[in-house]
Amino acid sequence: MKINFLPRTKLGQYSVITMALTLIFFIVGSLMSWDFSYYGFKFIAKNQIHIAVLFIIFILGVLACALGFIAIDKKRDKSILVLISIILGINNIVGFFSFIAHIFI
Repeated sequence: MKINFLPRTKLGQYSVITMALTLIFFIVGSLMSWDFSYYGFKFIAKNQIHIAVLFIIFILGVLACALGFIAIDKKRDKSILVLISIILGINNIVGFFSFIAHIFI
């Protein structure tokens, strides 16, 4: 069983590209200033651009994780970058729900 660093299949490449986009949006979202003086739906109303970036990050993370799982399961793509994109995608999903919980608690 040979493990490559770069993905061999198109799905694996799409998974890695999607994870790179997720990281770019994460950096952009980290550079924006958030107003944490509000909670719940007022927080969402006051930080609409930030919430939009957060949902884009979530959707891209889920997509990268799903594409990585399909690339490994169906196409037998065993590469380190695809495994990293799956791990970061799962971390992204957990982080999104913990942030939503932080807003409403």
